[in-house]
Amino acid sequence: MEIKGCILPWVHIHGNMSGKYKVCCYNDLRTDPLLDLGDSTQSFMEVWHGDPYKEIRRKFLAGEIPRQCYEPCFKKEELGIVETPKNNANRFWGNYAPLQKTLTPPAPIYIDFRFGNICNFRCRTCGSRSSTSWFKEAKELFNEHTEVKENWDTETFWKGLELIYPNLKVVYFAGGEPLVLEQHYRVLEYLISKNKTDINLQYNTNLSNLHFKDYDLVSLWKKFKKVDLWTSCDGYNQVCEYTRKELVWEEFDRNVDIVKNYITSISSVVSIFTIYSMPDLILWGKKKNISIFGTTLISPKQYSLQILPDVEKEKIIEYYKTFIKENKKILNMGELRHIADWLRYIKGSLPVEEKSQLEKLFKKHVSIIDRSRNENFTSVVPQLADWYDSIKI
Repeated sequence: MEIKGCILPWVHIHGNMSGKYKVCCYNDLRTDPLLDLGDSTQSFMEVWHGDPYKEIRRKFLAGEIPRQCYEPCFKKEELGIVETPKNNANRFWGNYAPLQKTLTPPAPIYIDFRFGNICNFRCRTCGSRSSTSWFKEAKELFNEHTEVKENWDTETFWKGLELIYPNLKVVYFAGGEPLVLEQHYRVLEYLISKNKTDINLQYNTNLSNLHFKDYDLVSLWKKFKKVDLWTSCDGYNQVCEYTRKELVWEEFDRNVDIVKNYITSISSVVSIFTIYSMPDLILWGKKKNISIFGTTLISPKQYSLQILPDVEKEKIIEYYKTFIKENKKILNMGELRHIADWLRYIKGSLPVEEKSQLEKLFKKHVSIIDRSRNENFTSVVPQLADWYDSIKI
């Protein structure tokens, strides 16, 4: 049976850091409350069988595109990009296509709840909404005021988990930073206490903390059927230290070696900051025998590769042509497909006026953060120095 649209609304439920149910984590980039499917005061099943979720499913079955799904997936596919969240989900969950025969499928089998915004990094493409470490800087630099978010550690959540845990197949953890969130460890211990360890644990983690309080993380992982880490790493070495403030490359490299058997891939945000560094990251991954999965950034929009002028885009394309030519003997089809997707995304255009505004916003934000951190964009990404210097604000 062929999947219509996206399978996720029939298998997956997602609760974001703000305590809102969304169709998936990529929809977190959209803050429009009309796109929420419920909130943390409601039980899993109340939301799962509620009218907003049914409407998402109805649209997919009718061949329509839900508004919240267009930019993260369908807009990219219009550019010829293959590796979209929708396509990846449909491949992973393809055997569950028969669930699309109903608008009210059984309980979700794949859950992703973001227990809080506690994080020890200040990533350039993130912010105070998703990281407590950003709070002080965001207030001083941008007058942003954000609170610690812990919306899912509630009686409603734990009662809901009690109802659906027997059928779970996948539990996904992200943050904030999941390895410094105590609720994450409590969920693991809960599942172990219920003898529900025949599941796949999946993580998006910065891998900076392999020890938290009295928890022995690796010992906990050994009790589960499968553990997959998608380790976050935006660029290689100096670039990664610039994009992911607080990351120390040598420590990251060492931790990768410690838990290498659990790492499925290194997940990287492909943005203005990282585009010239991705080839070095790919070659580093080849030495580790770890694949690199790069997702083109769509938000914050001022960091998107699509705001670059055409002349810079052509330089990037030529840079990758040279990289592929020099390394064609060692690059596999998956890596070539990823690179092709990044370059297709780069070719996407924006209205001239919007692009000009986003360029100015890029330089404004980067220069402010650079001064605060005593860093320099053009020393880290010298290939874009001429473009950066030409932007007038």
